[in-house]
Amino acid sequence: MKHRNPVEVVGGMRQYGYGPKQSPELIAFLNRNMRRMAYQLVEKGVLEAVPDKLPLLPTTRSGKRPFVSHLDGATIVSGERPFCD
Repeated sequence: MKHRNPVEVVGGMRQYGYGPKQSPELIAFLNRNMRRMAYQLVEKGVLEAVPDKLPLLPTTRSGKRPFVSHLDGATIVSGERPFCD
């Protein structure tokens, strides 16, 4: 959330065995709850404000297809930086 590229974040998760292939449920859970987590980070002082556009973690190794779809309030943007509104 702190301006990290979602593809890099998933790469770090993969190092610990939590990538899209190993843990698709975790990636989906994080994407569904990104806004809630952002509000919690604001409450804890980690973020100054909830961003207008929130990052979504890619659901494939390449990070280019397909991104999570059918999220409440989500706008899927192709390329390296998917976001949800």
